[in-house]
Amino acid sequence: MRVPVGTGPFKVTKWVKQSAITMVRNTKYTSPPQDAAHKGTAYLSKITWRFIPDSASRYAALQAGQVDVIDNAQPDTLVAAAKSSQLKAIDAPRPGASDRLELNSSQAPFNDERVREAFITGVDVNAGITSLFFGTAKRSYSLLSSIEKDGYSDKSLFSIDKKRSNDLLNEAGWTTRDSSGYRTKDGKRLTVRFPVSTNQSIPAERSLFEQIQAEAKTLGFDVEISQLDLSSWYGALAAHKYEIVSAPYTKVGPGVLDILYDSSSIKPAPSGYFANNAQVNDPKLDALLKQAGEESNQSKRKDLYDQAQKIVLAGYYVLPLYDQQNHYLYRTSVHGLRATPTVSTPTLYDTWLSK
Repeated sequence: MRVPVGTGPFKVTKWVKQSAITMVRNTKYTSPPQDAAHKGTAYLSKITWRFIPDSASRYAALQAGQVDVIDNAQPDTLVAAAKSSQLKAIDAPRPGASDRLELNSSQAPFNDERVREAFITGVDVNAGITSLFFGTAKRSYSLLSSIEKDGYSDKSLFSIDKKRSNDLLNEAGWTTRDSSGYRTKDGKRLTVRFPVSTNQSIPAERSLFEQIQAEAKTLGFDVEISQLDLSSWYGALAAHKYEIVSAPYTKVGPGVLDILYDSSSIKPAPSGYFANNAQVNDPKLDALLKQAGEESNQSKRKDLYDQAQKIVLAGYYVLPLYDQQNHYLYRTSVHGLRATPTVSTPTLYDTWLSK
């Protein structure tokens, strides 16, 4: 039988693909993390981890008591659960990068900073975040997650000014509009391709992208959204068939900035994948990131990372949206459940159930 390999407070005894994984207490476990609430073996004798892709079905199973905990709770279910005396929630934003839109600066039209600025300061995302996430997601103005202490935020860079956006597009030569209302230049429409991974973007986020598409049209942008499975999405990125992309990235600490924005990350790995989706190529930025990574003084290190983030934000390469959403719902009979302080995944070592 094929089973995952690993060690920890539980061991796998059964795996039914696309259905469930059964784990039992590891009676030989002796190395709990330092922040654990107890020592020795786990309290739970058995865990059944079910795969329920549909968010409504997951929530229904939780309400009915068929499951005790669900992950990837959606905004509407979070709001509904808040009104229930039988359910509790954990909001555990992932470390590393924020959820954000990155503009491909290596090819037209976003190789022109004026066009990047016009898009980022002309498309209002706040109303969509409020209406689609019901207050469960807070607007970010940073490249990094809110739990990263070295994150730099500058709200002023993202003030909406549609007049300036239109002026910038005119300056960049996108002065005429076709019969559909899209701007054109030298007979070519102002089109930007936006591949979206349906595996990584939740329904509320995909609806937000459609609102962004509509907002951008008022400026004259033709945003072509393609909803793709994960493999096709990676293929589109590898082939540079994108001008906008949303690519979450989880990694503890500000070192994630090296992966995402150092020019060395422009070059694809043997797999064809590259992390610098905005294609930022700035020697000054590279130097700051290298210096920050080698700096041991915390204050100096933060200042260097602040300078680096300012370059990316002020260059209008990125439109930050919110933290990577990571919500869990559980029944009040569950105790000791928490998210790990590293990548915010649930740990069940200290968990126990009351009847």
